[in-house]
Order: sequence, then C-alpha cells, then structure tokens
Amino acid sequence: MKPTRNPKLVPQYVAVLGKDHLPVGGGCLVAKRRVVTCAHVVEAAMGVAQGSVRDAPKAAITVYFPFADEPFSSDCRVLLWNPVDDSFPRDENEDLALLELVSDRADSIQPIE
Repeated sequence: MKPTRNPKLVPQYVAVLGKDHLPVGGGCLVAKRRVVTCAHVVEAAMGVAQGSVRDAPKAAITVYFPFADEPFSSDCRVLLWNPVDDSFPRDENEDLALLELVSDRADSIQPIE
C-alpha cells in the first residue's frame, strides 16, 4: 500500500529496514546512489547492539523509498562507517554511516539539496 502524499515528505527519504523488513530508522539520499544514516540505525537493521560493530559491516542493508513515485527497496553496502565510540569524548562526526545503493532504481530521484 502506497502511503498518502504529504508535501513535507520528499522522495529522497528512506526507511532503513531490519531483518523482519520493518523500519528501524531513517536516512536520506544525498548523492547518486548514496544514502546517509546513523551507524546505530545500521546496527539496529543488523539486529546487533548499538556500539558493538567496530569495523564497517559487510552485511547488506536494505532501504525502502516509501515516498518515491513508485515505492521500491534496494540493498546497500556500507561505504563509510563511524560508529559511536564511548571510549573517547563525543564529536559531531560520530554515529554516521554512508550507504551505497545496489539498485539503479533511485537514479531517477534527485538527491536532496
């Protein structure tokens, strides 16, 4: 079922899906085939505890574009991984993940500006 359009919701928004194919967090298309999200969201999608993954995950992460003209999902691979590290003082670069879409279906969606 396609969600009702809300002008505040743009096609670049994605839902990051867990192993049960339910949303565990969100992200945004920021460049061609590139989605930015939080590292803890990727960990939730993998079904592991926050902060437990030190190196970039090799597992595919699935994202869903619910507000695209024709909603679709795509597997992604992790390109950049900067998880929360409680052994150091926090900084603004923590808890980030950059994903690369495997599918070319998002090529028709302009990255958010």
